[in-house]
Amino acid sequence: MKHYKKFCKKEITTDDKIIFLTIFDVLSTLFTNENQLSTLTSGYNINHYQQVWFPNIIFLTQKALAIKGICKLYVKWLKLYFLF
Repeated sequence: MKHYKKFCKKEITTDDKIIFLTIFDVLSTLFTNENQLSTLTSGYNINHYQQVWFPNIIFLTQKALAIKGICKLYVKWLKLYFLF
């Protein structure tokens, strides 16, 4: 008889201890879509090891849409389900 692993879903809440090591971790989390693709473009170098990333926003309408999209991604991020 085959045994199958049973997966449990866990919703991320504000009580979970999530640690970000760098600002880059926070930015990359907020600006990554559901396909794990970054919506950021590279900026300038602070030093040889770290870069600052900025959203590629040109027009005000695009800026409004980008902000709305970021808010949706952030809400989706809070409601992510993980398989254990």
